[in-house]
Amino acid sequence: MAHIVHDKTIIASNNVKLELIRRAAHALGREVEIVDLPERELFEHLMRHRPSLFLGTGFSDNLAERDANVRYLAEMADLPTICIAHSPTVATLFGRKDLTKVWLDANGVPTAAWQPLGRETVFPCMVKAPGFVGGEGVAYALSLAAVRDPYRDHPGTYVEPFLQGAEYSLNAIMTETSCLVFPLSYKGSTSRDGRHPLERVRCIPAPGSATLTPLALAPIYCLMSRLSRHLRGALDIDFIASEGQLLVSEINARPSGMSFLLEAGTGLNLYQELMLAVADAPAGIRHAPPRGYALEIPLSTLPTDPISDALVYPRAYRFSAGRIIFHRPTLQEAVDCVASLAEYMDDTIVAETKAIIEAWREEERS
Repeated sequence: MAHIVHDKTIIASNNVKLELIRRAAHALGREVEIVDLPERELFEHLMRHRPSLFLGTGFSDNLAERDANVRYLAEMADLPTICIAHSPTVATLFGRKDLTKVWLDANGVPTAAWQPLGRETVFPCMVKAPGFVGGEGVAYALSLAAVRDPYRDHPGTYVEPFLQGAEYSLNAIMTETSCLVFPLSYKGSTSRDGRHPLERVRCIPAPGSATLTPLALAPIYCLMSRLSRHLRGALDIDFIASEGQLLVSEINARPSGMSFLLEAGTGLNLYQELMLAVADAPAGIRHAPPRGYALEIPLSTLPTDPISDALVYPRAYRFSAGRIIFHRPTLQEAVDCVASLAEYMDDTIVAETKAIIEAWREEERS
């Protein structure tokens, strides 16, 4: 076996999460090289430099598949690098929504009824095409004629009923023997108009999480029992709570887009935990408890007034791209911060924020 030339981490990335990744590496005192290469070139880069750690970040399904294949090639070449990436089996299974639905059904994990898109499809319904990210490939359709290209003829496109309810996300870092589960996060109510969670208020802790979290752990246990030897990285499990059921809508074999909110709500950097996962994570399931209250709010206008700047920016967790993410240790402090931002929100966002705060208050009273 070839020796490791130096204690270096090579990270496959082309994403805005670089801020989190660099902070994570700095906290661990690791030398980092950020690369974004196709599969074969990435593997050859590892062979030349022989780092101690390769972190596949898999920010899209295609990149998750690339990172999984690099892990496979490294293991076949007996490269001494620790590769943090799921196996090709996991990347393929959860890289296509239709294959995920088959797996959920086969393993008895609750999910919405579904069927392939076709002439027998009963409309209206939700149409979902695999291979898209960021809300693309998902649409509410009134008829087959209304299903636009490329979704209509896309391999694996399926339909399921529209479910009125609330959306949640559970992020976990899983390896062959360990699992770190982040708190359940709330992503707003389902909508027929295709409104993406980035356009809604998101928060940690999720209202009702005390009741929902035990149910949300069911797919975690199933993954650990069925696929443990294939797991090595982050998983993002999306749920819909509707009519008293918590249903898995999809599983992504990659970190979610909520990494900054997760850090605000727990104090843990997901990418730092990924770097620690293989070498230092204890066996079994651990839980990252929420700390206080964290909110991610889209703003309709950006604060420019100096008084507002004084109230918002020094105390904000993160502010960019028209969204503010902040954490407060107490509910009253969170309420005060929301009040200072109200003039920058549209009416829909104000209503969503008030509903979350009222739910938190009700849980405090009970």
